[in-house]
This record gives sequence, C-alpha cells and structure tokens, in this order.
Amino acid sequence: MDSKKILFMGLDNAGKTAFIKAMDKDYDNIQSLAPTIKVNRSKLEILGIEIVRWDAGGQERFRSEYLEEESKVLSDADYVVYFIDVLDRERYSDALKYLEGIIEAYNLAGDIPPFLVCIHKADPSFITIGDEKKKMIPRWELKDNVSELINKLSKILNDTNFSTYLTSIYDQNSIQIAFTHVLRTVIPRLNLLDMINIILDEFTELNDLLAASVVDRKSLIFGEKIEDESIRDLFSATLMNGITFYENLQIVKPLYKLVINLENYKIIFSDLLKDKKKYTLCVMTMSDRDPNEILIEFEDNYFNRIHALFE
Repeated sequence: MDSKKILFMGLDNAGKTAFIKAMDKDYDNIQSLAPTIKVNRSKLEILGIEIVRWDAGGQERFRSEYLEEESKVLSDADYVVYFIDVLDRERYSDALKYLEGIIEAYNLAGDIPPFLVCIHKADPSFITIGDEKKKMIPRWELKDNVSELINKLSKILNDTNFSTYLTSIYDQNSIQIAFTHVLRTVIPRLNLLDMINIILDEFTELNDLLAASVVDRKSLIFGEKIEDESIRDLFSATLMNGITFYENLQIVKPLYKLVINLENYKIIFSDLLKDKKKYTLCVMTMSDRDPNEILIEFEDNYFNRIHALFE
C-alpha cells in the first residue's frame, strides 16, 4: 500500500493534537490533553492510500532536535501542516522563528514539501461574517493579528508552495476543509473527484435543491454543490454538526435518514452503502417535496455514478 507522510508541527500548545483528535471526532478528554512527547504517529486509509500523521511535540527541547541534520522527523514529508495559536500573540515571534528554522532545514536538504499553515484556535466565538465575498474573518479584535501573521508568513514562505486556513476544533467544517486541501495534494486521485461536483450540480439543479454534499465515514468532503451563496455558511455549519448528531443517534437506533427543519429550510442526512463502503449525503432545500423522493432520486440516478469514481 502506498503511504504518505503528513507532518504536524508548531509550538507547544498550538493545538496540533487537538486538531487530529477533532479530525477523528475523538472528543474524549480533548480538553485535558497532555503535551506530546517527541512524535506520535497515527494512520488512516483513504482511497487505498495510507496516510501517516506525524504529530511532533512542540516543546523547545524537541524543536531543536527536529532541526538537526540527522533528524528523521522532517525527512520524506509529503506535506507539512504548521500551527500558530492566533490567541497567543506573545508567542507569534517564537512561532515564526521556528517556522523559519524548519524552512531553512528543508532548504539545506534541497527538498521543500508544500506547507499548510493553520491559524488555529480561531474559535466561533471570535469569528463573524465579514466582507462582500461572504468569507469568515476574525472579529475586529483579531483581524489585525491575522493580517499581521499572513503578511509575515508570505515573506517567510515566499518561495514555498503554501496555503493558510483559519481553523478551530469547535468548527468541524474548518478542520475538514483544511485537511481535505492537504489530501488533494498528496492523493492525486482525489482531484478526479471534482467530477462529483459536476454530478451534484446536476442533482441540485434538477431537484430544486439549495445545496448538496457527499461525505465519507471519516467526514472527508468528497464533493459539494451550493446553488445559493447566501446559505453557504449555514449549510457548512450544519453539515458537520448534523453528521455527528446523526451518527450519535444511530448508536441508539438505526436510522435511514435524519431530517432537520431549520426555519424555512429542510436539511436531510442519509447514509449510502455500496460494496461495504459508507458515505453520507446531505442536502438542503426549501421545497415541500417528500425527503424520501429526493433520496430515491439520488440513489437511482446519481449515486452509482459517484461510487464508480472510487473504484
């Protein structure tokens, strides 16, 4: 089995381990995590590819070890995910200095992997809806901090393939979107899944839907179509929280579907099974159409086309 190494780095208490726990929906004791000692490794399989996550402890004594020439921590990484605690302004300089050291070590080795910088702990209580593009931006207290970080990151990573994301363990969607970005780079086959968006486009248009998404059992977003940008934030917030709620209910009682009525909106969740693989379909609509009709339409005319992309 082909294997990919994803390296999670940053200062201690930047939120690396909590990010991984949230990705796995392992929320038990997440608030009382102990500092990571050296490196913890965890694995998951996606489309036949083994993803090995290296969670590198960020205490100062370990950071210096990682940057040594003989260290195996940095070597052979397919992607580096670097974390900066947006709330800890006093340590911005330390976080940026450590990042510079990592870049320098890779420059000396002659091979720099792509970087994703998570401006982390951008918790929902610190976030509001902002500009005309309807993107999520920090509340005014943190806006200057984030702008400062992005400007400095652009200088440090000037010659590097990098992206930045605002993330929070309290915003499951931010976790999944950021990690999906990483996976689309290390698993080229995932780029073929853009075809899912084309299929969902047809499905939403012909069935008078506002949005539709297909998510796997690890909550990886394989495809998404949103017809009306005005409901993007509502749909994104409902998607991951709704799936978690749906899964928890199924522990008590097996369910074919879950329908949530939210003011004028109807949000439908349903599991789709094929060849022992499990996916979840989520759709949003304002129509009075029977949810069962929508789900039958999807299974009869669209699901097999999507499943074929995974073969």
